[in-house]
Amino acid sequence: MNKLVFPIKNAPKFLTDFGSNIAEVYGVPIDFAIVSLISGFATAIGNKAILKTGKYTNYPQFWFVIVAPSGTGKSEPLAVGYKPITELETAEFERYSDGMAEWKKQCFYANKNGDPKPEKPMQKRLTCNDTTPEALFGLLSENPAITIYRDELAGFFNDIGRYNKSGEVAHYLSSFDNRPISIDRKSNDIPIYAKQPILSMIGTVQPEIMQKIAGSNSMRENGFLQRCLFVYPESVRCSEYSKKELDRNLAYRYHNDIELLLKMNNIGDYRLSESASGWYIEFFNEMASEANRTDNDYLKALYSKMNIHVLRLALVLSAISDSGNVVSEGSMTYAIDLCGYFIETGKKMYAPPPPPNLTSGQLYRMLHQTVGIKNITKFAEGLGISQQTVSKALSVLKT
Repeated sequence: MNKLVFPIKNAPKFLTDFGSNIAEVYGVPIDFAIVSLISGFATAIGNKAILKTGKYTNYPQFWFVIVAPSGTGKSEPLAVGYKPITELETAEFERYSDGMAEWKKQCFYANKNGDPKPEKPMQKRLTCNDTTPEALFGLLSENPAITIYRDELAGFFNDIGRYNKSGEVAHYLSSFDNRPISIDRKSNDIPIYAKQPILSMIGTVQPEIMQKIAGSNSMRENGFLQRCLFVYPESVRCSEYSKKELDRNLAYRYHNDIELLLKMNNIGDYRLSESASGWYIEFFNEMASEANRTDNDYLKALYSKMNIHVLRLALVLSAISDSGNVVSEGSMTYAIDLCGYFIETGKKMYAPPPPPNLTSGQLYRMLHQTVGIKNITKFAEGLGISQQTVSKALSVLKT
């Protein structure tokens, strides 16, 4: 089976039913639909569910990147997945705005009468869109979990390069592992401190833009790309207009499930069942074997991060489909299936397909710029060509 075909065989029935419905209505790959739903569930769960394995503690935290050409409907499934969440946040913003207006009024009278100021209202947030890194980390210090929900992620990736020298990249990487983030501001404002940040991300980007981003050595070397899960089907085409609509029963159930998760104060500590633990150990050892088999640092990091992703995926799947707080074998095996897909899409970021009609010299130079040819002699021997041919092609880069 082609590993780039999105796996659905072992998926929970509701995910395949609603995911298939979304894909059919909007004429998009089921990849986009199911990942959008998983991300929506993860955002609703936040820090309220934890998977503990004895050695590791994981929250439902993902950096999903949906890659497809413009006009192919990649944004619609995302909007469906986050509709219940955006509706709740709209209502919360109205409550907060009313509270702030009342607070300012009370502050006026407190100041007039010489009384202490009342406590300032706090805005509960689940997502953010376009914001500076400092504002984002400020939200993480005030809220247990935040998801960057951004239709176009190109601007976000560009900002990473823009703010790299200020240490924001290190904070992003720390948040992936839920390590504390501390920022001392230059002004008199209170320093930012997020004790156990849970930062997720989901959004879309066009293939040519993503390939340029992936071609940046810094994005590979700092480990940011390896922490992302790319939703990147082999080919996506613009679909014709369809009169089909979302199944009301499925949409209603999803909305209710999200609302229920959001209202819960605590979902609980999860553990792996004995069979799920066996599958996880087997997968962990397989990733270690793959990492040891390659000399490429990008791939080593890609394989090692899958050991984290698979637990986080299993946690979400278990929270929405298993009874009790025990991750079933079914949830773990489907999480492993998903990781198999994400490994292949991650490899596409490591070695992007070359554009058509390249000369051999242009191809060698592109490989050197994106991947890095460390040993020209071995590279040439592998292709059955002379070392001089490769050296001559690469010498153009030095002129």
